[in-house]
Amino acid sequence: MALRSQKRKFLWTFIFLILLVWTLNLFFWKPIQNRILVFFQPAFNFWRNFKFLNVCPEAENLISEIQNLKEENQELLEKTKKAADLKKENDLLKRISQVQSLRAEPKVLTRLLFRPEKGIAVLDAGEKDKVKEKMSVLNEHGFFCGWIKKTTKNFSYLEEVEFVKSELPVKIGEEEIPGVLIRRNGAFWIDLVPQDRKVKKGDFVVSKFFSNGEIFIPENFLLGKVDSVKKNDLSSFQEIKFSFGCREDEPLYLILLKDYEEI
Repeated sequence: MALRSQKRKFLWTFIFLILLVWTLNLFFWKPIQNRILVFFQPAFNFWRNFKFLNVCPEAENLISEIQNLKEENQELLEKTKKAADLKKENDLLKRISQVQSLRAEPKVLTRLLFRPEKGIAVLDAGEKDKVKEKMSVLNEHGFFCGWIKKTTKNFSYLEEVEFVKSELPVKIGEEEIPGVLIRRNGAFWIDLVPQDRKVKKGDFVVSKFFSNGEIFIPENFLLGKVDSVKKNDLSSFQEIKFSFGCREDEPLYLILLKDYEEI
């Protein structure tokens, strides 16, 4: 009887210990285990790297080579960006050099006074400053703004090229790709440029000589830049959006004291 009681007591003790271990493992062992793992993580990482380097003697050289390749790649990216920036700068200098001789000509600095109507700007220079009709007007950055339509003793009237309704012949980029400047849906586009011609955003656009008795545009004057280029498979020509370099709110102008429409 006593033996049976001891067995029963041992059995309940064993079951209690199992439940106790299960409870401890459920509520306490996982957090303790996580803390132990966090505490020894640096040592584990060191041992893993140490073991990897010893198992693979070439691993250290491989890691060093990968790092060198990353640095070389970064240097190449920086050089590529600098080259692109230099190309843009050289293109700008080349285009500006085309008007340097014109800007070196006798000229008068003038300011915009007001606009009596759309496309006409009154400037504070006139016949007393040797200003005549048909003279070309540039902004301070060398972009063509228009021509003198009318003069008085103290003032002159600028006909702004941006508001010309006629289609104007132009040339694009270093290759001087021919095209026609038109206004469509409130924006400016360069039409009749074939799909195979290389035109890109940022290309400078210059004028071709054009005169019809009312419009006087000289040759090789900076007009503006290409805003965007899109090729449409359904068309033989590219869709080239354009923006003038002479803005409507321009405060300063240069009137070239020479009749350039004869060039």
